[in-house]
Amino acid sequence: MFVRFKDNHNYFILAKDFEYGQTCVLVHNARYGPDTADQRALRELIDETSNKGHKPLSTDNANTLMDMAEEVGFRVRASANDLKPINNHWKRGPHIHIDEKHIPVATPTTIKPRTDI
Repeated sequence: MFVRFKDNHNYFILAKDFEYGQTCVLVHNARYGPDTADQRALRELIDETSNKGHKPLSTDNANTLMDMAEEVGFRVRASANDLKPINNHWKRGPHIHIDEKHIPVATPTTIKPRTDI
């Protein structure tokens, strides 16, 4: 049986064992292995454009980098909560997520929310 899971999480799957009831199997679907050349290049571009996460991206740069990230297979998220200027889960304000990394964005923003992660 093949089961596909979205996002990067641990899952416990119960399977019936012949005589002993149930067996629990831990499944982790993290991405392992080295980055591709395109992924490495994009990480470098993100670091350069955002000064390693210290300089907020413009709306145009954020949208472009999220498009590129999706093309190379990175997870992308920019939820409405992430883009709020205050009261979101990151103390540095509005941001996007590219492959688990918080990247600040300038306000006001017109970034279209995305919820791939």
